[in-house]
Amino acid sequence: FWEMMGYGANTVIFILAGVIIGGKMCEDIDLLDWQDFGWSLLLYAVVNIVRGLTVAILFPLLQRLGYGLDVPNASVMVWGGLRGAVGLALAMVVSGEETFQKKDRVLVIFHIGMIVVMTLTVNGSTTGMVLHFVGLDAGSANKEKILKDT
Repeated sequence: FWEMMGYGANTVIFILAGVIIGGKMCEDIDLLDWQDFGWSLLLYAVVNIVRGLTVAILFPLLQRLGYGLDVPNASVMVWGGLRGAVGLALAMVVSGEETFQKKDRVLVIFHIGMIVVMTLTVNGSTTGMVLHFVGLDAGSANKEKILKDT
């Protein structure tokens, strides 16, 4: 039940954010330059690098806590950890904050939106390949037997 509620809330946030960001971008497109697309690509790379460094630094601790983290799962955690709903919600808060200059508000919304789009399209669509590469796509022998027998 709670997982479904979380999925629904996440969907609502993405829809609202898409409508708000789309509307703001249509109104304020003249405040953006082509260089801003390049900055978004750089920010996307930095976000992935920082996530990787965070997992690498905390890896010894994460190995010993909970279920224990291994390298294949850490790799998927770095690559497949989608970034979106919280960032979009914060970008919408910044967009309504009049204490920032209009260009800065537009840039925050634009860059967060671009990072979310790139994360969903690049990371989201290639996570299956990463799972295969690190060997986490194969089922256990028991699961294979159960599936074969049913």
